[in-house]
Amino acid sequence: MKRKTAFFIQAGCFLCEDYGLRGFYTCTNGKVVIMCDECRIIWRNPYDITPESATCASAPDWEIEPGCSIGGGQWSSKDEVVAAGYADLIAGSATPLS
Repeated sequence: MKRKTAFFIQAGCFLCEDYGLRGFYTCTNGKVVIMCDECRIIWRNPYDITPESATCASAPDWEIEPGCSIGGGQWSSKDEVVAAGYADLIAGSATPLS
């Protein structure tokens, strides 16, 4: 089951013209990444949020790198964000669009 609350790095995804929120997302292998809840663009490194560092997951396995799939992952819990070392980046929490 997907979490109903997501922790966000910042409001306003610049790639989908501020429609989506960029939240912490835990891949199937436990890696925490940033994903826009609107356009699903992903950033592997929460400290490097630029258009050049953005990536998309590819069907059919939805991997963004070997072993790291967003298919079957979920929005990160606060504990997961803290354990990944990104507590200082939490800007807030909200209900994600998906």
